[in-house]
Amino acid sequence: KSQLKHPLDDYFFALVHEERKKLPKKRTAYKGDSRKIGWMPFLDDMQTPFYVSFSKNISTYYPPWDPQYQESAHRIQRAWRRKMAARYRLHRAAVTIQRVYRGHVVRDAVGAWRAECAALCI
Repeated sequence: KSQLKHPLDDYFFALVHEERKKLPKKRTAYKGDSRKIGWMPFLDDMQTPFYVSFSKNISTYYPPWDPQYQESAHRIQRAWRRKMAARYRLHRAAVTIQRVYRGHVVRDAVGAWRAECAALCI
């Protein structure tokens, strides 16, 4: 609402309120398992069921809403994240070693260059 009141504000607010009452009611919430929403079952050539989520562009042979598969997926993801974290730590260590070595080589080269320039200047 604005700060200033117009003489016809009450009339239009009442009109909008009446029109909103005429609109259809909103759909009720899904009563089933919400993890099943978006997954469609299909059969492959061997008549084995598989599930497809077109919104996520994923297909899988196990029902994604089954708690057994959820726990297995969490364990696999946890192990993968640990492996990637260890790989990242090794990468950072290698980068640090390279950085220190390259700095050492450059400092030695600059020191040798300064010594050579000092010898020529004398």
